[in-house]
Amino acid sequence: MKSEEFINIKLDIMGRNRINQRVSTTIRDNEVHKIYNEVKAELGGLIFEVRREYIYKRISDKTGLCTKCIAYILNHTSAMA
Repeated sequence: MKSEEFINIKLDIMGRNRINQRVSTTIRDNEVHKIYNEVKAELGGLIFEVRREYIYKRISDKTGLCTKCIAYILNHTSAMA
């Protein structure tokens, strides 16, 4: 693998180092966070009333990721620049 495909060190929201994370993984994570923020803005105050399953389904429809993967991204990573 070429070194351009990796980002040296990232910290997730839990404070753990994410060494050698692929750029494509960072892009995927950022996209999930972006879609989540869009859904959250769209729902407004109802965000706390709807089930997580509904939100995850909306993200899954746009990204093709499974619910388990989406839950991991939202709960264990933060959007990176």
